[in-house]
Amino acid sequence: MIMKKEDRNNLKNAFEHINKLIESGQLSPREIEKLSITQARLAGALMSSWLPADNGRKFIMFVLLIVATYSLMQSAYIVSVISLIILCTFSPRVMGEVTIFIGKLKRNKN
Repeated sequence: MIMKKEDRNNLKNAFEHINKLIESGQLSPREIEKLSITQARLAGALMSSWLPADNGRKFIMFVLLIVATYSLMQSAYIVSVISLIILCTFSPRVMGEVTIFIGKLKRNKN
């Protein structure tokens, strides 16, 4: 799924608006619960895209992919692996999955 920058900004603004409403302290616990569920869904939508919204980050990902491919062909495996790891940090989906995994690990420790 590829998300346009405008769509991403709309979701982000809605997420921040709900966050301000929750932090205002003027809502009932039931309203806070409903808004928290909506906020979690918005966060999921923001993290569902494999590619970043803006073209600059997409270009960086493309360059890193070229570097990883070229270094793999030249048998520079360390550079290839490092390039792929850095490449993954530009993907909202990958970072969302990593965040969920770390959250589960921390929850299991407590």
